[in-house]
Amino acid sequence: MLHDIKVAWRFLRKAPVSTPIAVITLGLTVAICSLAAGILDETLGRPLAVDANRRLVTLYNQRPSAPQFQVLSYADYADVRESQ
Repeated sequence: MLHDIKVAWRFLRKAPVSTPIAVITLGLTVAICSLAAGILDETLGRPLAVDANRRLVTLYNQRPSAPQFQVLSYADYADVRESQ
């Protein structure tokens, strides 16, 4: 592995134009991957911050013309709850 590092260092010294490009590309790649891992951890890896999480439900719309995912306002939710 030390040999690989020496060869890479020699290559970067011989190519002064591509060295900053390589460093910037590597830095951006690490930053983007860290950001993606942080977002995934926050959204999928943590439990919900709800006290009564066993009472959470999912409502599905059975109309064929309705989109698969639809935002439900509180007023619509109250209408659904009252109709049950």
